Amino acid sequence: DFKDYDFIACTSDAMIKPMEETFSNKNIYATGQPRDDAFFYKINRESILKKYKLDAIGNNKIISYLPTIRDVRKNDRDYYIFNDKENILTKMQDLNITIIQKNHYSRLKEIIINKNVYYLTDEIDTQELLCITDILITDYSSCYMDFLHTLKPIIFYPYDLDEYIKKDRGLYFDYYDEKITPGEKVFNEEDLFDSIKNYCKDVDLYKSKRNASLEFFHNWTDGRSSERTFKEIKRLVKEKYKLPVSR
Repeated sequence: DFKDYDFIACTSDAMIKPMEETFSNKNIYATGQPRDDAFFYKINRESILKKYKLDAIGNNKIISYLPTIRDVRKNDRDYYIFNDKENILTKMQDLNITIIQKNHYSRLKEIIINKNVYYLTDEIDTQELLCITDILITDYSSCYMDFLHTLKPIIFYPYDLDEYIKKDRGLYFDYYDEKITPGEKVFNEEDLFDSIKNYCKDVDLYKSKRNASLEFFHNWTDGRSSERTFKEIKRLVKEKYKLPVSR
């Protein structure tokens, strides 16, 4: 049970209270998430694409769609972005844009390719995908908080926002607060594609908002979260359990 954990890492002071509520645990420490250190490594895009057999994407702009899971309503399981929008799919090919969709707990056994849209299995590591993403699309997933480290564009696509708040997991923050969701918010695929085109023309749209959001959700942007987490765990082990800890 999460309530029995002695240590749970989070990214900022602003996230301590929400995580205390989520895990029913007061042992939340703002050390940064170790997984976010990946954004500060030298990333080889070609090797990641090759690793997951996505070589055909080549130099296309990568736009990743990473929706969160719905607990109550499972309509998201069978939703594949732009699946029946032939006109949009054709335009994306002309613009050298590739969409990569990775569902939270994908049920796919193999990758499905629909022109320039790839629907992925669970095989690809989400953090590696974020590292090679040019524009992120999401709904309520916290993956965008990690992606803020890149300061690259984020599009929010909460097509079922009212239902999600009333009947599903709900939200900790005001979704329309631009400090919380620093980017365009769209509710249908036509507007979503327009938003994609806007960001392709100007990647600095909403950049000041993303900076403000980064400061809110992250105490640090230095790639040393693993180090801080390790040091805090050592301190807790020494103080709580009175165990010897080497330097």
